[in-house]
Amino acid sequence: GTWGFVSGGTVNKMTVINSDFEYNGQVDPAHGNGFDLAGSSTNVLVEGGTFNNNQSKGINLTNTTNATFTNITASGNGGATKGGKGVVVWDWTGASQDLVFNNPTLTNNSFYGLGASA
Repeated sequence: GTWGFVSGGTVNKMTVINSDFEYNGQVDPAHGNGFDLAGSSTNVLVEGGTFNNNQSKGINLTNTTNATFTNITASGNGGATKGGKGVVVWDWTGASQDLVFNNPTLTNNSFYGLGASA
């Protein structure tokens, strides 16, 4: 597939526990994201889980507020042109704020583990 999970609309109060979003982007590498909050998202809790071996990004966040990620792993992402990112905060749809990452493992991504872009 392309995305593991994508939301292009409004998300309020979402909890994800011990879920795996891996090996996405086999059909369309440029959009091979494991977990993608592409709309306005708030009150997001992600505990545990893996976001590994995706062609583009493990986790992609845009316009996200009040989100906590605890004990997650985003590793081995890469393959797509400009891909290879563990976690990206990309504010092209609006500024993100109040993001907390507790004990993340962000290793062996072909570009970087954690990055932000406006």
